[in-house]
Amino acid sequence: MHPMTPFRRKRFLPGHGPGILGKVASLAVILNSFLFAWSPLQAQLPQARLDTIFPPGGKQGTEVEIRLTGEHLDGVMQVLFSHPGIQSDIKPDESSAHSTPPSFHISISAEVPPGFYEVRTAGYFGVSNPRCFVVGTKAEIQKQGKPHHPEQAIKVPLETIVNGTVDPQAIDHFVVSLEADRSYTIECLAKSIDSKLNPSLIVLDPKGRECARARSGGMVHFQTQHAGSYIIRLHDTLFEGGASHFYRLRTTSLPCIDLALPINGAPGQSTSHVRTLATEPAQAEMESNDVPEQAQTIQLPCELSGTFDPSGDVDRFQFESKKGDTWWLEVFSHRMGHPTSPFLLVQRMEKLADTTITLHDIKEVYAQTKNPLGRALDLSHRDPDWRFDVPQDGIYQVRLSDLFQHSGAPGTHPYRLSIRNPQPDFTLIAVTSHPQPINNDARTIRPSEPLLRQGMTWPLEVAVIRHDGFNGPIKLESSGLPNGIKSAPGRIAEGEDRGWIFLTASTNALSSWKSISITGSASIGDKDVVRQVKSATTLWTVDDYNNTPLEQRLANAQWVATVAEEVAPIVITPVEPIIQIATDQTVDIPLTVQWNTGAEAALKIKPVGIPSAEKLPELEIKPDQSKYTYSLNLNELKLASGNYSLSWFGQTKVKYRNQPQAAEHFKTRLQEAEAQLNEVKAAAQAAEALLAQAGDNEEQQQNAQRELASARLKLKDAETNQSTAALQAKQAEERAKQRDVDWMVYAAPITLHLSPAQSKEEQ
Repeated sequence: MHPMTPFRRKRFLPGHGPGILGKVASLAVILNSFLFAWSPLQAQLPQARLDTIFPPGGKQGTEVEIRLTGEHLDGVMQVLFSHPGIQSDIKPDESSAHSTPPSFHISISAEVPPGFYEVRTAGYFGVSNPRCFVVGTKAEIQKQGKPHHPEQAIKVPLETIVNGTVDPQAIDHFVVSLEADRSYTIECLAKSIDSKLNPSLIVLDPKGRECARARSGGMVHFQTQHAGSYIIRLHDTLFEGGASHFYRLRTTSLPCIDLALPINGAPGQSTSHVRTLATEPAQAEMESNDVPEQAQTIQLPCELSGTFDPSGDVDRFQFESKKGDTWWLEVFSHRMGHPTSPFLLVQRMEKLADTTITLHDIKEVYAQTKNPLGRALDLSHRDPDWRFDVPQDGIYQVRLSDLFQHSGAPGTHPYRLSIRNPQPDFTLIAVTSHPQPINNDARTIRPSEPLLRQGMTWPLEVAVIRHDGFNGPIKLESSGLPNGIKSAPGRIAEGEDRGWIFLTASTNALSSWKSISITGSASIGDKDVVRQVKSATTLWTVDDYNNTPLEQRLANAQWVATVAEEVAPIVITPVEPIIQIATDQTVDIPLTVQWNTGAEAALKIKPVGIPSAEKLPELEIKPDQSKYTYSLNLNELKLASGNYSLSWFGQTKVKYRNQPQAAEHFKTRLQEAEAQLNEVKAAAQAAEALLAQAGDNEEQQQNAQRELASARLKLKDAETNQSTAALQAKQAEERAKQRDVDWMVYAAPITLHLSPAQSKEEQ
């Protein structure tokens, strides 16, 4: 398998844990209020969204109380961790399906390895998007108060991790005691744990002088000159802040690795400096190799590691090859998180009689990365790759440089150059977050995971990254689905860069959630290859991706949930789920349309699932239509024989009531609270009457006074309970009012078994 495009760069210190694609979060959380007023900005079918967990990490072998914020986290029933050694307990009296998200105690087993994990919530509105939770080995504390001035600085022991959030237009101050003539590192985890914070760090020595600074990135190294108290100043680069700007801060005297060269090594190779495994024999770039006469001689195949250092550096490599040889050249640098733009120039070298060298340009190679899912998933990068078919026997040179010519600390812009025999393969990534309509244009993207109402279909769009010239078809299949959900096999056609998997819930599906598996299979040469589909998650809601960058990363699992209490507003189902037909024929596909909620406008739908069919015009279904026939001319689509899944997509406004059963639930609770209040009032009145009847009898007076005091305490509790129940009932009633919401409807897919077109002789 070829290396994946990393979504962000990370640097780690001992005790903070290893790499990224194991991230996860833990939580337990309390929304300020469960029943909030409906906003026009939220006018869509609700589903769980997890924004923050705090603290975003904990120590091995400890228990942590965690708070959670987000949207539509109603009735959180379970917290789902990516490691079984992290467990949570829900309080029994807070497990109502219509209650505010309960508190959780997180227990972290001492056996959980230090690292990054994922956590999600599961409840009425399905499974949330993931958040990161870090398990470490050091002591941890939480920031207290608002240490916005040096005199308010929080004293932090060395090696202790501080969990906190920064406030807008404010600076957090911490004080740490350090020894003289020692090296220290301050690390602030933020982006790597899904935070919006871009940390800026400043260190002041005991005399108040600035001795170190990191304007962004969250890590600073420095050497102390004096022993004493050092002040650490932490703020967001743009002085933004809030709950979404959380961090983990630590000061350590342990060694920290910024870069280790070489950065790659072959399996079985003995070296202590390997960061990634090479697929070919590993070599290191040897300076000086900037000019053609000093080009470094290499033996193919091989993988080279080097740096674009200093600014404007040019590295040259030469090798001998024969006509008919085929090599795949690929550079990895920008995908490793570095701000580089590698450029390759392949040249044939000719030595003249006077020993001078003449170079004949063969190919300039720039990045040519496609972005198959558009704004829904950004797979673009600046690393080039190219297939080199050797035209004649000879010596060839590869010139490698950085178009950006960045300057910086030595060795800060490394690269890997792979020159290998083609190894055709593919990588698959699924995305659940698609652009949502805003001002009649799709520019809003929200974190989301599949949540299926009864009868609903949910699309998973899958992008393929093709490696080393692989161009064949790929079959997509899902397994491990929750009961009540089915999925037809999908297909990425030959030469295409995307496909679909459609999940459909039955009309009687029960509430459940489950982690599923999606795989892609293909024939490459004489081998059948199966690859797991990776899942991408959007970190934060972007209202307009033209103005706000989209932040995404890979998730460790794909979850799917169903909710039995709600039905899809519109259900479109093919009468015949499977049709067998030739590739050159026209087929009429009858559809049934079930309008479960009121819809005033017509529904316009168009095909989706087969890229060539998506260019067909959209068709209109009126609100009173229950049947529709779609005519599909397969000859226009130019499809190869095989199996295809075809759905139809449209968007319209539908009527929706948010948890009417919750309104009934809180209405009943209010009635019970009012009945209890009346009962307690009657008891208090009876106690007052007994006191009045006691007269001068001292014993009766004392008994009556005790009864009255007890009744008044109960009355106070009953009044508070009734007031709370009245507020909850009012909010629930308001929330459950019928509203118009925008909804993106997908039809249940039809499977087309396409056979080859018949020749005239066969006909």
